[in-house]
Amino acid sequence: MDMPKPSPKAEVKQRVGLTDIEIEYYSPGVKGRQIWGQLVPYDKMWRTGANAATTIEFSKDVKVNGNEMKAGKYSFFTIPGKDEWTLIFNEETELWGTGNYDKDKDVLRIKAEPRDSDFEERMAFNFRNFDYEKTRVDLEWKETRVSFNVNVHTDKQVLSNIDQEISSIPDMYADVARYTLRVDKHYDKGLKWVNKSINQEEGWYNHWIKAEILKKKEKDNKAYKHLKKSKKLGEQAENFFYREEVNRKLDEWQ
Repeated sequence: MDMPKPSPKAEVKQRVGLTDIEIEYYSPGVKGRQIWGQLVPYDKMWRTGANAATTIEFSKDVKVNGNEMKAGKYSFFTIPGKDEWTLIFNEETELWGTGNYDKDKDVLRIKAEPRDSDFEERMAFNFRNFDYEKTRVDLEWKETRVSFNVNVHTDKQVLSNIDQEISSIPDMYADVARYTLRVDKHYDKGLKWVNKSINQEEGWYNHWIKAEILKKKEKDNKAYKHLKKSKKLGEQAENFFYREEVNRKLDEWQ
């Protein structure tokens, strides 16, 4: 018979740049109990949840607190302490709690400082402050939060994808040029790509991207020239999606 579990299974997923991170765990509740130092003893291995061991999976290579980790799935254990926790990533993922845990299969051990947080009845993992390159993973339960940082290699992956997969479609070159604006670097590469787009077929979109890149490179006169060209071509186009943005920038840059 299917019955609800006292500590239900939970999953949390987040894409960070081009890397998918997924955590699976069983979420116990406080239920009025003393957690730290009693239900979860200090200085002893904890499954970090209930039932089966918690797992974390990375779709691509990452860095955890500055340490390189290969893409793959890992069990996640902790050793809670009053002032310091040990966070453990282990290559054996089919474990029930800490049973049959083998230290020799540890891939990484890092230290973390527990911090006060808002009360959480259910133990949970959350992704915080994520962007193209990084995220913070928070383990929260009762009034305690323990965190670790994950950095991904988005920039390297995007540049590799561009070299391998870019097509002859003008907007494709413009899109990858626009990526340099999002990450605020590689502007010389961005100019190279947007120029290829313009050479294939001029449009308001690629002239707008070129204007923005030139502005970043402090070539204001050239930037303004291409922004005017973007407006002219846009007024002739069926879909001038960024009309307001282009007009606003024309007023600002003038």
